Amino acid sequence: MWYDSTNFHAHPSPNPKETSVLFSLPTACLSIPCLITLLIQSSIVETASAEERSGGSPATGTLAGRITYEGKSPTYPVANDIGNRQFLFLVNNENAGLRWAVVYLTARKNSPRPLPDTAPDDSEGATVDQYDFAFEPHVVAVRSGAEIAFTNSDAANHNVRADSDETSNTFNIVTPVDGAYTKRFRGTPLGKPLRLVCDIHAWMRGWVYVFDHPFYAITDEDGAFAIGGIPPGEYDVHVQQPDGELNATGRIDIRPNAPSKISAPFSAKHLKSRNILRLDGADISFPSE
Repeated sequence: MWYDSTNFHAHPSPNPKETSVLFSLPTACLSIPCLITLLIQSSIVETASAEERSGGSPATGTLAGRITYEGKSPTYPVANDIGNRQFLFLVNNENAGLRWAVVYLTARKNSPRPLPDTAPDDSEGATVDQYDFAFEPHVVAVRSGAEIAFTNSDAANHNVRADSDETSNTFNIVTPVDGAYTKRFRGTPLGKPLRLVCDIHAWMRGWVYVFDHPFYAITDEDGAFAIGGIPPGEYDVHVQQPDGELNATGRIDIRPNAPSKISAPFSAKHLKSRNILRLDGADISFPSE
């Protein structure tokens, strides 16, 4: 560090590799308190520069896996207009992957740190279409404050009735041919999705999950899912398939810049929440050190 008694302004370092700032000050300011102040200022600048270089964001982890169901899916109790009963949920015949299962995280019980909230209120919404006498997609998940558009692409009138423990999310509207209705949703109690029903066609069912955080996913046709951008730490992980009332829960340790994986092998004994699948240590794998 150098000092110029004729110049009272700070100058950038002549060496671009240095992160400190060179301050010029009168010789009279070479006292110990003044030097301490300069050191603190230099430390602040250096810390800010480091955060700027790293983007100011800490390292995060990911959670991925595959949810399966061993056996044949049961059928809906209500038949469609031609007398057929649809499967209660979809199971991939080749790999037993369970479609439309929801995976989400919660803060551990008694944890002093809440689950981080990193998304704005105007979160991306979704569209649920009534097509071929079914709700498409069958299960959707959005952030609290997001809007969902309900449309009708069928050549027949429908309605949408939404049942929820969050009264502001309940509604019952008619969706005529080419009709549409948009609704903004608030967060619901964890594990309790909204149920969508068409009262005109009683076999039509759908589900909406509304979360107050971004750490959730819905399984694809292979039962696979992935959740990224998770701050490191311990969480509780939950898996639900609402049609069959399948539930699994366990603990997960998210590590920075490393994938954590789970598997949830459901079977008929877990239907209607008769047994909650526990994700023990054998079901959760961590990257090697």
